[in-house]
Amino acid sequence: MKTWLGVVVVSLLLAACGNAPDEAAPQPGGAGVTGDARGDEPVSITPEPGGRVHDVKGGRAQRVQPRGGMRGLRTVAWKSFVPRGRSAIDVRFWSGVEPCNVLDHVDVEENGDRVVVTLFEGSDPAAEDVACIELALLKVVRVELDQPLGSRKVVDGTRS
Repeated sequence: MKTWLGVVVVSLLLAACGNAPDEAAPQPGGAGVTGDARGDEPVSITPEPGGRVHDVKGGRAQRVQPRGGMRGLRTVAWKSFVPRGRSAIDVRFWSGVEPCNVLDHVDVEENGDRVVVTLFEGSDPAAEDVACIELALLKVVRVELDQPLGSRKVVDGTRS
């Protein structure tokens, strides 16, 4: 009982201390976010020197790789992307902790005008009867494109 009460108190304290991720505004001279992930407009960030991936407030994103075979698949909206070379992008998204929130696969639909990226995650079936804390993590996944990105719009498949 004491453990459960402690988890609830810590969760409430963490929730009270943080700002919602969408309330963050780009800082002059720093990495900036452009576009709108809610519509068809491209969503991108300006990477910092050295190509490190950071959220707007400077936190590091956890790099993940898709691991097929998850159960209870659902789509996950993504926040932004960074072009990597001519035909790859790093897609940033908010998710929970593993094994309850594991990236299963990424669907990519390309045409001459736009690239639609849809992320799918689920829970690891090998982790039975596991409880995961409700904690938002900024994650990033590398997505390889069939053709160079060029000037095509990149669109979140959950919102198109």
